[in-house]
Amino acid sequence: MTRFRRIAALLSGIAMLAVAAALIFIRESFAIRLILAFIGIGMTLRGIRVLYFYLTMARSMVGGRYTLYWGILYLDLGILSGSLSGHPAVYAIIYVAALNGFHGVVSMLRARESRASGAHWRFKMAYGAIQVLLAVAVIVCGVVYRNITVAIYVYAAGLVYYGVFNIVSAFRRTSIVYIQ
Repeated sequence: MTRFRRIAALLSGIAMLAVAAALIFIRESFAIRLILAFIGIGMTLRGIRVLYFYLTMARSMVGGRYTLYWGILYLDLGILSGSLSGHPAVYAIIYVAALNGFHGVVSMLRARESRASGAHWRFKMAYGAIQVLLAVAVIVCGVVYRNITVAIYVYAAGLVYYGVFNIVSAFRRTSIVYIQ
């Protein structure tokens, strides 16, 4: 991990902890808007960054078109997150849980690939499994039991976990592989 990526992981971890602390102390209707704004800003910035990478470098690379597709997808999801704030909270809960569940499944699949290649995979698998479990817990609390407050607390606990995970991974030593 480069120095810039370490700083970015540290700052995103601190931001996640700050948003999680804010979610605990604010009203339910504002908390849903804060969650959607946090996801919307993050996805939109990531989409712009990926599209910039495509325009500057990836269009000349093999498979660079997939970078374009990912950038457009992130940008669309960021804009969708921002537009959901006027709808009922249940739709926002389903959207956030679906995003986290999908990300957890992708993390577990990547961990499976890492295991097949002989790399470290347990940490990634645990991260993905906890993400899927948190997504299921948010759906059960918010949709099945119709208790938005508990769903917000579960999401805040997930943000604390992700924030601590980013901070720990920012300080974790990584090995450098030299190609001979």
